[in-house]
This record gives sequence, structure tokens and C-alpha cells, in this order.
Amino acid sequence: MPVRELLESLDPYAMIFYRSLCCFCLLLPFLCFRHKSRKLEKPNMVNLICGIATFASLPMWFVAVANMKLPDVVSITLITPIFTTAIAYVFLKERLGLSKLIALALGFIGAFIIIRPESYNFNVYSLFALGACMLWSASYVATKNLSNKQSPVEVTFYLNVIVCALSIPYVAVAGNALGNYELYLLIMSAITLVLANFFMVKAYSLTEVGKLMPYDYSRLTFTAVIAFFVYGEMISMSTIAGSMITVAGVTFSITIAAVAYATNQFGPRLLTNFMSDRGNQFTLGMFISTFLYCLIVLRTITNFSDGGSEG
Repeated sequence: MPVRELLESLDPYAMIFYRSLCCFCLLLPFLCFRHKSRKLEKPNMVNLICGIATFASLPMWFVAVANMKLPDVVSITLITPIFTTAIAYVFLKERLGLSKLIALALGFIGAFIIIRPESYNFNVYSLFALGACMLWSASYVATKNLSNKQSPVEVTFYLNVIVCALSIPYVAVAGNALGNYELYLLIMSAITLVLANFFMVKAYSLTEVGKLMPYDYSRLTFTAVIAFFVYGEMISMSTIAGSMITVAGVTFSITIAAVAYATNQFGPRLLTNFMSDRGNQFTLGMFISTFLYCLIVLRTITNFSDGGSEG
């Protein structure tokens, strides 16, 4: 969220430089402390690829954020999990299980319901967001490769060092000055970025990229809620409907996959007990019923609006 505020007074490349510099300052003490207990892994070519992809994606994303509504620009990211899963399948040889495909499909459907392509024009700023998503996918797969050898702190630190170094020539030309308010927003943005990267790299080190990608669809729901409270952008019925089917599909698909894996050790009755549990049935029914109710209301409102326009 601080990005939109900062872009009103800073050039995108200046924003990238200062935010990466703040991340560098935040991570350096942790890296020095970690170096006392163990030897640090040196950066390699994969770190460079990850840094270049991230650096190239950020200006595209910032331009889209500055010129589009937040739910609209984030909705374009629905292609990121699909593209990332495909790259991981080709380069990391990850398997495409049925639960992954179901979770991705339901997440895509939910996101598609939220954005409703006919509700806004696909313009040049949408292309910027789309390009950023493709570069992010390459960066995610590279991060997964790095997480097998480097710690989350090391991966995040090297990433910000590379991004900061690449943006220096642009900042030298732009020469944006920082005020106290801009500095405050940069520090807040840097803290959230460091935490997000840390948890992302940690998650990648524990499981496959494809298993985590369906959860990426939840960003659209959180963004719509935050945009409502911060910027007053209304949450539509389509957002609620899409969020419900996304949460239900992703949560239960991944959970069932985990339970099915556990049945190999604890027996087939574990999956049966999970599906017959009243609490699980009630939760799933609540998600699906809310989804159907929102679709019915949305359809009714649409028909009423069309009738009023004709009259």
C-alpha cells in the first residue's frame, strides 16, 4: 500500500533504489550475526537471474499500481500461479498432481469472477502488470532453486543488493530528494517486503512451488479488503463470491492432498473421517452457499441494471 503513496512523489527507479537500500540496512545486522555461527553461501548466477527479473518487474508493477485500481491491477496476477507452476514443471521437474490442478482451477475461477473482464477496459497499464507477473514467475522458480542452498536471509539480502546496484544509474539521473514522510513510507514498505520475502523463501525450502502457488490467489481478497479500508474502494459482490470459491477450493484441495498423503502411514480411514467430520462439512457448505448466494444476487443486480438502462 505505501507504494501508491510513494509513486506520487518519487520516480519508480528511485523508489526501487531507496526501498532496496532500506532492505539492505535492515538485513545487514542479521546477516553479520548469522555469519558468526555459520559460513555464508556466496551469491551465484541464479541470484543474479533472480535479481534481474525482480528489477525488471518492479517498474512495470509500480506504473500499473499508480494508474489502475488496486483490485484491478492485482487481479491480473491470476496468471502468476499458473505460469509459475508451468515453469516449475519444466525446469524443476515438479509433478502436477490432481489436487494442484483443482486448486489452481478453482483459484483461477474465483479470481476471474472477481475481476469480471467486461467491467473494465484492458489498457496499456494492464500490459505492464502482465509483464511484471511473468517476470515474477521466473523469479519465484529461481528463488525455489536458491532456497535449497541459501537461507531466507541470504536470498533476500543478495536480491536487494543486486536490485539496488542495478537501479543506481537511474537514481543518479533522477536525483529525487526524500522527505520525512517518504522515508517513513519507505521503511514501512521495506519491512513488509523483507518479511514477505523471508516467509516466501522459507516456504519454498519446505515444499514444492506448485503446492504453494494456489495460495497466491488469496492476495486478491486481502488487497480488496485493504483497499476498502485505506482508499475507500468498495468491495463488490463479485469479490465476495470469488473470494469464497478461492478460499474453499484452495484450502480443501491442499488439505485433502495432505490427508491423502498421511493415509499411507495411518490408514485409509483418516481420509474418510476427515470428509465425514461435521465441522469440515459445515465450513465447506458455508463457503459454497455464500458463493452461490453472491452469484445469484450479482446476476439479479445485473439484470435489474440492464432493464433500467433499456427503460
